[in-house]
Amino acid sequence: MLRCSCSELRDEDENTQKLVVSWLGHSIDFQLDGSASANSWLQKNIKSMRKLSLRISAAVAPKVLQDAMKGGSNLTCLTIISEHIEALPPLPPQLQQLVLEECEELRALPALPRTLQILRCNCCHRLKSLPELPPSLAELEAVSDLSMYDSLAQLPALPKGLTRLNISGCRALKELPVLPAALVHLDCSWCRLLGQLPQLAHTGIIKLECSYCCWLEELPDMPYSLEHLRAVRLQRLTTLPKLPTDTLKTLNIRGTTISELPGSLPRLEVLLCSLKPGLRLPALPSCKELNVSESSQLQQLPEQLPAGLIHLDCRWCSALQRLPAHLPPTLEHLQLNGCKALQQLPELPASSKGLYVEGCSSLQQLPDLSNCQVAGHVSLKGCEALREIRVGGLTFSLQ
Repeated sequence: MLRCSCSELRDEDENTQKLVVSWLGHSIDFQLDGSASANSWLQKNIKSMRKLSLRISAAVAPKVLQDAMKGGSNLTCLTIISEHIEALPPLPPQLQQLVLEECEELRALPALPRTLQILRCNCCHRLKSLPELPPSLAELEAVSDLSMYDSLAQLPALPKGLTRLNISGCRALKELPVLPAALVHLDCSWCRLLGQLPQLAHTGIIKLECSYCCWLEELPDMPYSLEHLRAVRLQRLTTLPKLPTDTLKTLNIRGTTISELPGSLPRLEVLLCSLKPGLRLPALPSCKELNVSESSQLQQLPEQLPAGLIHLDCRWCSALQRLPAHLPPTLEHLQLNGCKALQQLPELPASSKGLYVEGCSSLQQLPDLSNCQVAGHVSLKGCEALREIRVGGLTFSLQ
Protein backbone atom coordinates (compact mmCIF):
# COMPACT_ATOMS: atom_id res chain seq x y z
CA MET A 1 0.00 0.00 0.00
CA LEU A 2 1.42 3.39 -1.06
CA ARG A 3 0.08 6.56 0.53
CA CYS A 4 0.60 9.78 -1.39
CA SER A 5 2.06 12.72 0.56
CA CYS A 6 2.31 15.24 -2.29
CA SER A 7 1.56 18.71 -1.00
CA GLU A 8 -0.61 19.58 -3.98
CA LEU A 9 -3.00 16.76 -2.98
CA ARG A 10 -3.53 18.14 0.52
CA ASP A 11 -6.17 20.58 1.62
CA GLU A 12 -4.91 24.11 2.08
CA ASP A 13 -6.49 24.40 5.53
CA GLU A 14 -6.25 20.85 6.87
CA ASN A 15 -3.31 18.48 6.55
CA THR A 16 -5.50 15.61 5.35
CA GLN A 17 -4.61 12.95 2.80
CA LYS A 18 -6.78 12.64 -0.28
CA LEU A 19 -5.18 9.67 -2.02
CA VAL A 20 -4.65 6.04 -1.10
CA VAL A 21 -3.15 3.79 -3.77
CA SER A 22 -2.98 -0.01 -3.81
CA TRP A 23 -0.99 -1.41 -6.72
CA LEU A 24 -2.56 -4.81 -6.20
CA GLY A 25 -5.19 -5.03 -8.92
CA HIS A 26 -4.49 -1.40 -9.92
CA SER A 27 -7.09 -0.10 -7.44
CA ILE A 28 -7.30 3.50 -6.26
CA ASP A 29 -9.34 5.25 -3.58
CA PHE A 30 -9.58 8.93 -4.40
CA GLN A 31 -11.33 11.93 -2.90
CA LEU A 32 -12.53 14.50 -5.39
CA ASP A 33 -12.98 17.66 -3.36
CA GLY A 34 -13.45 20.25 -6.11
CA SER A 35 -9.88 21.54 -5.96
CA ALA A 36 -7.96 22.14 -9.19
CA SER A 37 -5.13 19.84 -8.07
CA ALA A 38 -7.47 16.92 -7.41
CA ASN A 39 -9.27 17.42 -10.73
CA SER A 40 -5.97 17.59 -12.61
CA TRP A 41 -4.50 14.51 -10.95
CA LEU A 42 -7.59 12.42 -11.72
CA GLN A 43 -7.62 13.49 -15.37
CA LYS A 44 -3.95 12.54 -15.79
CA ASN A 45 -4.06 9.16 -14.07
CA ILE A 46 -7.48 7.66 -14.67
CA LYS A 47 -6.43 6.16 -18.00
CA SER A 48 -4.22 3.59 -16.25
CA MET A 49 -6.81 2.62 -13.62
CA ARG A 50 -8.82 -0.60 -13.53
CA LYS A 51 -10.55 -0.14 -10.15
CA LEU A 52 -11.54 3.26 -8.83
CA SER A 53 -13.39 4.24 -5.65
CA LEU A 54 -14.34 7.89 -5.98
CA ARG A 55 -15.59 9.89 -3.01
CA ILE A 56 -16.95 13.26 -4.17
CA SER A 57 -16.94 15.45 -1.08
CA ALA A 58 -17.98 18.73 -2.72
CA ALA A 59 -20.07 19.97 -5.62
CA VAL A 60 -18.10 19.57 -8.83
CA ALA A 61 -18.89 20.81 -12.31
CA PRO A 62 -20.59 18.12 -14.43
CA LYS A 63 -17.82 18.46 -17.02
CA VAL A 64 -15.20 17.35 -14.50
CA LEU A 65 -16.94 14.02 -13.92
CA GLN A 66 -17.76 13.69 -17.61
CA ASP A 67 -14.12 14.14 -18.63
CA ALA A 68 -13.01 11.69 -15.94
CA MET A 69 -15.38 8.95 -17.14
CA LYS A 70 -14.36 9.59 -20.74
CA GLY A 71 -10.71 9.17 -19.80
CA GLY A 72 -11.35 6.07 -17.72
CA SER A 73 -12.03 3.82 -20.68
CA ASN A 74 -10.12 0.96 -19.03
CA LEU A 75 -12.11 0.98 -15.79
CA THR A 76 -13.76 -2.33 -14.91
CA CYS A 77 -14.83 -1.52 -11.32
CA LEU A 78 -16.20 1.87 -10.26
CA THR A 79 -17.52 2.98 -6.88
CA ILE A 80 -18.97 6.47 -6.36
CA ILE A 81 -19.86 7.87 -2.94
CA SER A 82 -21.38 11.35 -2.95
CA GLU A 83 -24.17 13.43 -1.46
CA HIS A 84 -23.80 16.02 -4.21
CA ILE A 85 -24.16 14.51 -7.68
CA GLU A 86 -27.59 14.54 -9.34
CA ALA A 87 -26.64 12.75 -12.57
CA LEU A 88 -23.91 10.55 -13.96
CA PRO A 89 -22.18 11.03 -17.33
CA PRO A 90 -21.87 8.14 -19.81
CA LEU A 91 -20.07 5.24 -18.15
CA PRO A 92 -16.82 3.53 -19.26
CA PRO A 93 -17.53 0.91 -21.96
CA GLN A 94 -15.72 -1.99 -20.25
CA LEU A 95 -17.26 -1.52 -16.81
CA GLN A 96 -18.09 -4.78 -15.04
CA GLN A 97 -19.02 -3.50 -11.56
CA LEU A 98 -20.78 -0.26 -10.60
CA VAL A 99 -21.38 0.61 -6.94
CA LEU A 100 -23.24 3.76 -5.93
CA GLU A 101 -23.31 4.48 -2.18
CA GLU A 102 -25.24 7.27 -0.44
CA CYS A 103 -25.77 9.20 -3.65
CA GLU A 104 -28.79 10.89 -2.10
CA GLU A 105 -29.34 13.44 -4.88
CA LEU A 106 -28.91 11.05 -7.78
CA ARG A 107 -32.14 10.94 -9.79
CA ALA A 108 -31.28 8.81 -12.83
CA LEU A 109 -28.67 6.47 -14.24
CA PRO A 110 -27.24 6.63 -17.76
CA ALA A 111 -27.34 3.66 -20.12
CA LEU A 112 -25.53 0.72 -18.55
CA PRO A 113 -22.55 -0.89 -20.35
CA ARG A 114 -23.24 -4.25 -21.97
CA THR A 115 -20.34 -5.70 -19.97
CA LEU A 116 -21.80 -4.87 -16.54
CA GLN A 117 -22.06 -7.85 -14.18
CA ILE A 118 -22.71 -6.22 -10.79
CA LEU A 119 -24.88 -3.17 -10.03
CA ARG A 120 -25.33 -1.85 -6.50
CA CYS A 121 -27.31 1.33 -5.78
CA ASN A 122 -27.56 1.61 -2.01
CA CYS A 123 -29.20 4.49 -0.14
CA CYS A 124 -29.84 6.40 -3.38
CA HIS A 125 -33.23 7.60 -2.19
CA ARG A 126 -34.19 9.83 -5.11
CA LEU A 127 -33.55 7.08 -7.63
CA LYS A 128 -37.06 5.85 -8.49
CA SER A 129 -36.29 3.59 -11.46
CA LEU A 130 -33.43 1.90 -13.29
CA PRO A 131 -32.55 1.89 -17.00
CA GLU A 132 -32.63 -1.27 -19.09
CA LEU A 133 -30.45 -3.91 -17.48
CA PRO A 134 -27.76 -5.52 -19.68
CA PRO A 135 -27.97 -9.28 -20.33
CA SER A 136 -24.56 -9.73 -18.66
CA LEU A 137 -25.87 -8.61 -15.24
CA ALA A 138 -25.55 -11.30 -12.53
CA GLU A 139 -26.12 -9.28 -9.32
CA LEU A 140 -28.50 -6.40 -8.63
CA GLU A 141 -28.66 -4.67 -5.26
CA ALA A 142 -30.80 -1.63 -4.51
CA VAL A 143 -31.05 -1.39 -0.73
CA SER A 144 -32.76 1.57 0.95
CA ASP A 145 -32.26 2.97 4.43
CA LEU A 146 -35.24 1.96 6.59
CA SER A 147 -35.39 5.47 8.06
CA MET A 148 -36.20 6.89 4.60
CA TYR A 149 -39.55 6.48 2.84
CA ASP A 150 -38.27 7.43 -0.61
CA SER A 151 -36.98 4.43 -2.54
CA LEU A 152 -36.98 2.59 -5.83
CA ALA A 153 -40.59 2.35 -7.04
CA GLN A 154 -40.24 -0.07 -9.95
CA LEU A 155 -37.85 -2.53 -11.52
CA PRO A 156 -37.17 -3.11 -15.22
CA ALA A 157 -37.22 -6.58 -16.79
CA LEU A 158 -34.60 -8.76 -15.19
CA PRO A 159 -31.92 -10.41 -17.37
CA LYS A 160 -31.99 -14.19 -17.72
CA GLY A 161 -28.58 -14.61 -16.10
CA LEU A 162 -29.36 -12.72 -12.88
CA THR A 163 -28.44 -14.83 -9.84
CA ARG A 164 -28.80 -12.38 -6.92
CA LEU A 165 -31.48 -9.74 -6.30
CA ASN A 166 -31.50 -7.64 -3.12
CA ILE A 167 -34.09 -4.86 -2.89
CA SER A 168 -34.42 -4.77 0.89
CA GLY A 169 -36.09 -1.63 2.24
CA CYS A 170 -37.67 -0.47 -1.04
CA ARG A 171 -40.89 0.65 0.64
CA ALA A 172 -42.41 2.14 -2.52
CA LEU A 173 -42.06 -1.06 -4.55
CA LYS A 174 -45.47 -2.66 -5.17
CA GLU A 175 -44.59 -5.54 -7.48
CA LEU A 176 -41.70 -7.54 -8.86
CA PRO A 177 -41.11 -8.48 -12.50
CA VAL A 178 -40.86 -12.09 -13.65
CA LEU A 179 -37.91 -13.72 -11.93
CA PRO A 180 -35.25 -15.46 -14.04
CA ALA A 181 -34.65 -19.19 -13.67
CA ALA A 182 -30.99 -18.56 -12.75
CA LEU A 183 -31.88 -16.66 -9.55
CA VAL A 184 -30.41 -18.22 -6.38
CA HIS A 185 -30.85 -15.41 -3.79
CA LEU A 186 -33.83 -13.07 -3.37
CA ASP A 187 -34.11 -10.53 -0.55
CA CYS A 188 -37.21 -8.32 -0.60
CA SER A 189 -37.43 -7.72 3.16
CA TRP A 190 -39.16 -4.51 4.27
CA CYS A 191 -40.82 -3.97 0.88
CA ARG A 192 -43.93 -2.99 2.78
CA LEU A 193 -46.20 -2.29 -0.22
CA LEU A 194 -45.39 -5.55 -1.96
CA GLY A 195 -48.72 -7.33 -2.42
CA GLN A 196 -47.49 -10.64 -3.77
CA LEU A 197 -44.41 -12.47 -4.95
CA PRO A 198 -44.06 -13.71 -8.52
CA GLN A 199 -43.77 -17.43 -9.26
CA LEU A 200 -40.67 -19.01 -7.74
CA ALA A 201 -40.97 -22.73 -8.47
CA HIS A 202 -39.08 -22.46 -11.78
CA THR A 203 -36.07 -20.69 -10.23
CA GLY A 204 -32.98 -22.06 -8.53
CA ILE A 205 -33.48 -19.96 -5.38
CA ILE A 206 -31.51 -21.25 -2.40
CA LYS A 207 -32.20 -18.36 -0.01
CA LEU A 208 -35.41 -16.32 0.19
CA GLU A 209 -35.90 -13.40 2.60
CA CYS A 210 -39.28 -11.67 2.60
CA SER A 211 -39.68 -10.52 6.22
CA TYR A 212 -41.73 -7.46 7.16
CA CYS A 213 -43.63 -7.36 3.87
CA CYS A 214 -46.81 -6.60 5.78
CA TRP A 215 -49.20 -6.87 2.78
CA LEU A 216 -48.16 -10.37 1.79
CA GLU A 217 -51.02 -12.80 2.46
CA GLU A 218 -49.55 -15.86 0.77
CA LEU A 219 -46.33 -17.22 -0.62
CA PRO A 220 -46.02 -19.08 -3.93
CA ASP A 221 -44.83 -22.68 -4.06
CA MET A 222 -41.14 -22.89 -3.36
CA PRO A 223 -38.47 -24.28 -5.69
CA TYR A 224 -36.90 -27.66 -4.90
CA SER A 225 -33.54 -25.89 -4.46
CA LEU A 226 -34.66 -23.81 -1.44
CA GLU A 227 -32.50 -24.20 1.67
CA HIS A 228 -33.28 -21.06 3.70
CA LEU A 229 -36.63 -19.27 4.11
CA ARG A 230 -37.00 -16.19 6.31
CA ALA A 231 -40.53 -14.79 6.50
CA VAL A 232 -40.74 -12.89 9.79
CA ARG A 233 -43.69 -10.73 10.87
CA LEU A 234 -45.94 -11.55 7.94
CA GLN A 235 -49.04 -11.11 10.06
CA ARG A 236 -51.43 -11.84 7.17
CA LEU A 237 -49.76 -15.13 6.34
CA THR A 238 -51.94 -18.00 7.60
CA THR A 239 -50.66 -20.97 5.57
CA LEU A 240 -47.33 -22.15 4.27
CA PRO A 241 -46.82 -22.96 0.59
CA LYS A 242 -45.47 -26.26 -0.62
CA LEU A 243 -41.97 -26.57 0.83
CA PRO A 244 -39.07 -28.70 -0.43
CA THR A 245 -38.73 -30.97 2.60
CA ASP A 246 -35.65 -32.72 1.20
CA THR A 247 -33.52 -29.56 0.97
CA LEU A 248 -34.89 -27.02 3.49
CA LYS A 249 -32.36 -26.31 6.28
CA THR A 250 -33.57 -23.07 7.88
CA LEU A 251 -37.16 -21.90 8.42
CA ASN A 252 -37.98 -18.64 10.23
CA ILE A 253 -41.71 -17.82 10.37
CA ARG A 254 -41.90 -15.94 13.67
CA GLY A 255 -44.68 -13.39 13.94
CA THR A 256 -46.99 -15.06 11.42
CA THR A 257 -50.46 -16.52 11.98
CA ILE A 258 -49.65 -19.88 10.39
CA SER A 259 -51.91 -22.58 11.83
CA GLU A 260 -50.26 -25.71 10.44
CA LEU A 261 -46.73 -26.93 9.82
CA PRO A 262 -45.66 -29.82 7.60
CA GLY A 263 -45.72 -33.22 9.26
CA SER A 264 -42.01 -33.76 8.74
CA LEU A 265 -39.00 -31.63 7.82
CA PRO A 266 -36.23 -34.23 7.76
CA ARG A 267 -33.34 -31.93 6.71
CA LEU A 268 -34.30 -28.87 8.76
CA GLU A 269 -31.50 -27.73 11.09
CA VAL A 270 -32.95 -24.43 12.39
CA LEU A 271 -36.62 -23.67 13.13
CA LEU A 272 -37.90 -20.34 14.46
CA CYS A 273 -41.66 -20.11 14.89
CA SER A 274 -44.43 -18.88 17.17
CA LEU A 275 -46.21 -21.85 18.73
CA LYS A 276 -49.93 -21.49 19.40
CA PRO A 277 -52.54 -23.90 20.78
CA GLY A 278 -53.18 -26.58 18.16
CA LEU A 279 -49.98 -25.91 16.22
CA ARG A 280 -47.85 -29.04 16.37
CA LEU A 281 -44.16 -29.22 15.69
CA PRO A 282 -43.19 -31.40 12.72
CA ALA A 283 -40.82 -34.33 13.03
CA LEU A 284 -37.37 -32.72 13.11
CA PRO A 285 -34.73 -35.45 13.12
CA SER A 286 -31.92 -33.10 11.98
CA CYS A 287 -32.83 -30.00 14.04
CA LYS A 288 -29.99 -28.34 15.98
CA GLU A 289 -31.72 -25.08 16.95
CA LEU A 290 -35.34 -24.58 18.00
CA ASN A 291 -36.58 -21.06 18.76
CA VAL A 292 -40.16 -20.61 19.98
CA SER A 293 -39.51 -17.36 21.87
CA GLU A 294 -42.40 -14.92 22.46
CA SER A 295 -44.99 -17.69 22.04
CA SER A 296 -47.21 -16.08 24.65
CA GLN A 297 -49.88 -18.82 24.61
CA LEU A 298 -47.49 -21.77 24.79
CA GLN A 299 -48.01 -23.76 28.02
CA GLN A 300 -45.81 -26.77 27.38
CA LEU A 301 -43.40 -28.20 24.87
CA PRO A 302 -43.67 -31.62 23.28
CA GLU A 303 -42.21 -34.35 25.49
CA GLN A 304 -40.06 -35.56 22.62
CA LEU A 305 -37.70 -32.87 21.38
CA PRO A 306 -35.23 -33.48 18.51
CA ALA A 307 -32.56 -35.88 19.75
CA GLY A 308 -29.68 -33.79 18.37
CA LEU A 309 -30.94 -30.40 19.61
CA ILE A 310 -28.15 -28.03 20.71
CA HIS A 311 -29.97 -24.72 21.27
CA LEU A 312 -33.47 -24.31 22.73
CA ASP A 313 -34.86 -20.77 23.00
CA CYS A 314 -38.12 -20.26 24.91
CA ARG A 315 -37.58 -16.66 26.03
CA TRP A 316 -40.68 -14.66 26.93
CA CYS A 317 -43.03 -17.62 26.69
CA SER A 318 -44.96 -16.13 29.59
CA ALA A 319 -47.50 -18.99 29.87
CA LEU A 320 -44.95 -21.83 29.70
CA GLN A 321 -45.46 -24.02 32.77
CA ARG A 322 -43.24 -27.01 32.16
CA LEU A 323 -40.44 -28.43 30.08
CA PRO A 324 -40.07 -32.04 28.95
CA ALA A 325 -38.96 -34.39 31.74
CA HIS A 326 -35.90 -35.39 29.71
CA LEU A 327 -33.99 -32.86 27.64
CA PRO A 328 -31.94 -33.96 24.61
CA PRO A 329 -28.48 -35.25 25.65
CA THR A 330 -26.78 -32.89 23.16
CA LEU A 331 -28.38 -29.67 24.51
CA GLU A 332 -25.83 -26.91 25.17
CA HIS A 333 -27.89 -23.73 25.58
CA LEU A 334 -31.28 -23.35 27.27
CA GLN A 335 -32.81 -19.85 27.15
CA LEU A 336 -35.80 -19.26 29.44
CA ASN A 337 -35.64 -15.55 30.29
CA GLY A 338 -39.09 -14.11 31.02
CA CYS A 339 -40.88 -17.47 31.43
CA LYS A 340 -42.94 -16.16 34.34
CA ALA A 341 -45.12 -19.26 34.83
CA LEU A 342 -42.29 -21.80 34.89
CA GLN A 343 -41.87 -23.31 38.37
CA GLN A 344 -39.16 -25.93 37.97
CA LEU A 345 -36.61 -27.31 35.54
CA PRO A 346 -35.68 -30.89 34.71
CA GLU A 347 -32.14 -32.14 35.11
CA LEU A 348 -29.78 -30.63 32.57
CA PRO A 349 -27.70 -32.90 30.34
CA ALA A 350 -23.97 -33.07 30.90
CA SER A 351 -23.44 -31.18 27.62
CA SER A 352 -25.15 -27.99 28.93
CA LYS A 353 -22.99 -24.87 28.77
CA GLY A 354 -25.50 -22.02 29.15
CA LEU A 355 -28.61 -21.57 31.28
CA TYR A 356 -30.57 -18.29 31.15
CA VAL A 357 -33.43 -17.83 33.63
CA GLU A 358 -33.63 -14.08 34.32
CA GLY A 359 -37.22 -12.95 34.98
CA CYS A 360 -38.54 -16.46 35.76
CA SER A 361 -40.49 -15.04 38.69
CA SER A 362 -42.29 -18.32 39.59
CA LEU A 363 -39.21 -20.54 39.43
CA GLN A 364 -38.88 -22.41 42.73
CA GLN A 365 -36.24 -25.01 41.95
CA LEU A 366 -33.09 -25.38 39.85
CA PRO A 367 -31.45 -28.68 38.92
CA ASP A 368 -28.02 -29.60 40.29
CA LEU A 369 -25.73 -27.51 38.10
CA SER A 370 -22.61 -29.42 39.13
CA ASN A 371 -23.58 -32.22 36.77
CA CYS A 372 -23.06 -30.12 33.63
CA GLN A 373 -20.77 -27.48 32.11
CA VAL A 374 -22.95 -24.47 32.93
CA ALA A 375 -20.75 -21.56 34.04
CA GLY A 376 -20.86 -20.67 37.72
CA HIS A 377 -22.29 -17.19 37.10
CA VAL A 378 -25.88 -18.07 36.15
CA SER A 379 -27.91 -14.90 36.66
CA LEU A 380 -30.93 -15.33 38.95
CA LYS A 381 -32.14 -11.74 38.53
CA GLY A 382 -35.93 -11.59 38.76
CA CYS A 383 -36.27 -15.14 40.18
CA GLU A 384 -38.09 -13.97 43.30
CA ALA A 385 -39.66 -17.36 44.14
CA LEU A 386 -36.35 -19.27 44.14
CA ARG A 387 -35.47 -20.27 47.69
CA GLU A 388 -32.64 -22.78 47.31
CA ILE A 389 -30.14 -24.27 44.89
CA ARG A 390 -28.43 -27.66 44.77
CA VAL A 391 -24.74 -28.06 44.04
CA GLY A 392 -22.96 -31.39 44.22
CA GLY A 393 -25.65 -32.99 46.32
CA LEU A 394 -25.70 -30.11 48.83
CA THR A 395 -28.62 -27.72 49.20
CA PHE A 396 -28.01 -24.00 49.83
CA SER A 397 -30.70 -21.64 51.03
CA LEU A 398 -31.02 -18.28 49.28
CA GLN A 399 -32.96 -16.66 52.12
